[in-house]
Amino acid sequence: MLKRKEKIMFEIKSSLRLSTLILMIAIFTFSCDKDSEQPPVSIYGIYVLTEIETEGQYDFLNTGVVSSDLKKQVEVEQSFNFNSILLTLNAGSPDIANMVIIEAGLLTTLPGNIPLIRYNNVSKLLNIEKQADNKTFTIVTPNAATEQVGAVQEMEMVNQFQIKVMVPQRIYDFNTEAWVNTTVAYTFNRLYV
Repeated sequence: MLKRKEKIMFEIKSSLRLSTLILMIAIFTFSCDKDSEQPPVSIYGIYVLTEIETEGQYDFLNTGVVSSDLKKQVEVEQSFNFNSILLTLNAGSPDIANMVIIEAGLLTTLPGNIPLIRYNNVSKLLNIEKQADNKTFTIVTPNAATEQVGAVQEMEMVNQFQIKVMVPQRIYDFNTEAWVNTTVAYTFNRLYV
């Protein structure tokens, strides 16, 4: 009778140990799955130009169309290929932003003193640092003084897939028949996510 009691006690203890072990494994497994930290989002990579908007509304190419959508007017009227207009962010200390924007260039003046304008690619290379507490970038070493026309004035992360770059530029407005200084916003979207 004593051996039978010892056998039953041994089986009970073994069952409890096994149950405890299973319970500990389950708790460990579920606690590992509930990691609340999100992986860090990398801002580095290639962004493609999706939008160019001016601060005011202008007739950029003597078509009679007045708007702030510089990209659409140039794309339609000059068959401009925007596929090569990119912004590349490379990690470094400081980080490097290499981007392409467009600038108005006077080719010649036609009879009646009408300028012939052509938009060209212009490369900009900047050393930048992303601010930890917000979405803006500090331009460490600009390619020209930020007050000058054509120099990058501001860069910001709109969201993790989009960067907006602000550039003061000089553009000819056929509506008023004059050169105007305006701020142009270039929006770049992440090419590969």
